[in-house]
Amino acid sequence: MARNLTTINDKRWKYLQDIAKPYALDILEELERGNRRFLELKHLCKSQKTLTIRLYELIELEVIQTIVDKPKNKRVIVSYSLTEKGKHLLSIAKQFVKT
Repeated sequence: MARNLTTINDKRWKYLQDIAKPYALDILEELERGNRRFLELKHLCKSQKTLTIRLYELIELEVIQTIVDKPKNKRVIVSYSLTEKGKHLLSIAKQFVKT
């Protein structure tokens, strides 16, 4: 049973480490204002590679999601939005900063 507790704590610790990575909370705050495309998030990070990595990490954590829209006879539009989990996480982070 102690092993399960350790595993749960390890998962929580990794989750916190991923959220604390540079630009992760900046991305969440930007998405709180509404859905954004990659180009609209580019200004948040020093490099496109870093932004891409952070987006994939946040998707894996299920705090953001991709929205794919393909209007008739037009290019595919991919945007990102906060999930309910992401909104909750962001509200907790904001409370933490206030104290």
